Amino acid sequence: MIKYVNYTTINLVNGKEYKGVHKELKWPNIDSYLGSGLALLSSIKFYGKHNFICIIDFVWNSSEEAYCMESLIVDAFYCESRLNYNIALGGDGGNLGDEANKQKSKTLTAFFKTPEGKSVIKERNKKSSISHKEFNKTTEGQFDILRRANNRKSLNKTEKGKEILKKSGEKISKILKKFNKTDKGKESRIASVIKQKEFWNSKEREIKRLETNKIMSEKKRLTDKFKRKECPHYNKKMDPANYMRWHGDVCKENKDA
Repeated sequence: MIKYVNYTTINLVNGKEYKGVHKELKWPNIDSYLGSGLALLSSIKFYGKHNFICIIDFVWNSSEEAYCMESLIVDAFYCESRLNYNIALGGDGGNLGDEANKQKSKTLTAFFKTPEGKSVIKERNKKSSISHKEFNKTTEGQFDILRRANNRKSLNKTEKGKEILKKSGEKISKILKKFNKTDKGKESRIASVIKQKEFWNSKEREIKRLETNKIMSEKKRLTDKFKRKECPHYNKKMDPANYMRWHGDVCKENKDA
């Protein structure tokens, strides 16, 4: 059964919402549609789909009724609010062209440059980081990490992927060169060299080196190539080199030798 619905998509991290109209083809079964607004899609990409829920507000038999209700809810006052993702006025499918998008973008850019806007960004990043860490511990999160890693590997092998890597490398290189020429960049490099020298001469580094050597030695012993062998005539374990030279068939305890 086809139905038209007014829905609200809510960001579980910052509480911001998006209202829209959607055509449900298999009502009462609801699909996983969250919305198509530019600001909303950008936020979904940043926070991840797992941090959004969609709630059905009204159900209609025709699109005219759904868009009429949207025009009453998503008015100019609602669009100007920073508590939602709606850019365009309701009642026209959310399509008011590039000018409306540019105007909303300018308003948001001006706000994020203010002290209040900077604190909002800081709080958003903090909440997003916590949410992503919790999600990554779940089975779904681990699967998502593997999927993205495989997609990245597959992309990097293509010509398009290699071109993207090259361009991003050049961009990062230019940014670092500019930064290194500034006073802050020079101070950062000097501080990094001093910190590195202190670490190499510290007890902490020596402890880490010994721990690493111990772990590598244990791994080496567990491999078949370096596993200690027991001589059947001598009844003792020894490393493979000694076994080959002095034991086995040529062992002095071997009566048949």
